[in-house]
Amino acid sequence: MTIALGFTGLADVFSRRVSDVGVDVIRQAVDVSTEAYSRAFDQMISVLVEDVKPGVVTERYKLPVTGTMQPLDEWGRPKPALGETYYTQSWPLEMGGFAWGGNWVALAKMTVQEANDNMMQAIRADADWNIRRMLGALLYDTAWTFPAQENFDALTVYPLALSSETTTLFANRQGSLVAGNGYGAQASAIDANNNPFPTIKTYLDKFVANSGPVVSYIHNDQRASIEALSGFVEVHDGDITPGSGSDVLSAQLAGHLGDEVCGKVNGVWIVEWSRIPTGYIVSHKHGTKVLARRQQDIPALRGLIKREITEGNLTTYEFYRHAGYAPRNRVAAHVQYIGGASYTPPTGYTLLPLAI
Repeated sequence: MTIALGFTGLADVFSRRVSDVGVDVIRQAVDVSTEAYSRAFDQMISVLVEDVKPGVVTERYKLPVTGTMQPLDEWGRPKPALGETYYTQSWPLEMGGFAWGGNWVALAKMTVQEANDNMMQAIRADADWNIRRMLGALLYDTAWTFPAQENFDALTVYPLALSSETTTLFANRQGSLVAGNGYGAQASAIDANNNPFPTIKTYLDKFVANSGPVVSYIHNDQRASIEALSGFVEVHDGDITPGSGSDVLSAQLAGHLGDEVCGKVNGVWIVEWSRIPTGYIVSHKHGTKVLARRQQDIPALRGLIKREITEGNLTTYEFYRHAGYAPRNRVAAHVQYIGGASYTPPTGYTLLPLAI
């Protein structure tokens, strides 16, 4: 059983009725749980996500520029260089909701544990809604239109960098402007002759806008074949003292999404994450924000919002989220599809915006 943070001090009365413990006690536990979860979720996703400034719907994302010194003699003066280049990105803003509650009889019979379980269901629903949209922003490889809303027109939202784009170029570390390609594919399963990680690392390392180590999130279906690659080093188990004859990872990967850090291969950290669709690898530069999130302009409408509504004999705890995600640094991530000659978005991510 998972306990919401606001209910941790109530574990010894979980079997008692809410009506016995007091509705105000449960109301406070719900408030604390909502606020604590909202902060923790923001911290968790911060490895990939940063917030756009309130009120920003479309922005020019400035790119690092490249260049070299101009040849001069002792009388020469350099000409002013061109300023930063940029591309335009727009930010969607969707809304989702979840509720639990009941009539006065059901609430009187509800136990504290049931109230906690309902709160955890609301938390999980919100996390699922957000993570699916974060992944959709990475996995969908086509520019899409977010429909017009009351204060702005329809928006064009771009995916990770596409090789088909000829006007949006990115500075590499050799001093050139080159196209990006955030989506790759290979028909063959991962093995010694079909190892995608050197190519993924080379791609993410080459752009001036990126910094930090490369992290690849994988589905469990790829784990065995990745661990079988030559040079894979698993994470050291703190409960086991390693013997001689094998390499041991001495570093830690701090601050990551996913379920378990598996190890490292070809300079890439491998993290198993059950939310990654089967057959896909999502990689990014750890330390470089890939996505941006748009929230409401008004502070009271940001984060997970809780409302308690009583209508007649029905009381509900309603939870709302306003958020939208899109790539900001379009070359800071890469998605590899294993099992096809060309990239195809996974089932459930073939069209944006996602259905609830």
